[in-house]
Amino acid sequence: MAAVLLYLGKTKANKGLTVYSAILIPVFAVCSLLAVRAACVSKNRIYRKCDKLVVKSFFLTRHFIVSDIERLTAAHNEKTGITSVNITYRGKTAKYRSKSLKKEEIAHLRRAAS
Repeated sequence: MAAVLLYLGKTKANKGLTVYSAILIPVFAVCSLLAVRAACVSKNRIYRKCDKLVVKSFFLTRHFIVSDIERLTAAHNEKTGITSVNITYRGKTAKYRSKSLKKEEIAHLRRAAS
């Protein structure tokens, strides 16, 4: 759509429309990349891969070596539907919250991390 507006602005010699559409194209590109990143992150946030526990968030993906995890606790709140996961790794505790984890997935996560 912005490309069409840019073309119309150039052909009709409309400076305002040309500037407006030239600003819209990078904004649309950045918004598209952010939407793709959010979709990729929200699909499978916590999983085990090759002896590592992978936790994805929007800005950062962390890898925890399973043998170095000291403790993993997970609690699911039925009222809000939010699951809190605490990972104690090399003396530090990382806290994560997720809406997509169910009780079966929590049990699988505990087995995978042990």
